[in-house]
Amino acid sequence: FGNPATDRMTAQEVREALVKLASRHHLDSNALAEGLRSTQADGNTRVSWKYACYRGVFGTPSFLINGVPAPEEAGGWDSASWIRHITELSGAPQMELFSTSE
Repeated sequence: FGNPATDRMTAQEVREALVKLASRHHLDSNALAEGLRSTQADGNTRVSWKYACYRGVFGTPSFLINGVPAPEEAGGWDSASWIRHITELSGAPQMELFSTSE
């Protein structure tokens, strides 16, 4: 796996650690374990990764709008910032979609 946190672990040990982590965070650890064993999920992941690389996406997080990379600072945006950016791109008039009052 090449990561210092896992370089001395087998693939099975890494999978077991991920399932345990999911369980500690109240996620469906059985579904994760099944997905990690699934050859279909593995194949789908590989195809999706290759397609993403083909499209120029090779890291996470990556933010796209209709397949076009969003500005680098988009990772820290709130919903109002996303709406403002998409509205500017679309040329549509600005709309108030969310109340900012508490």
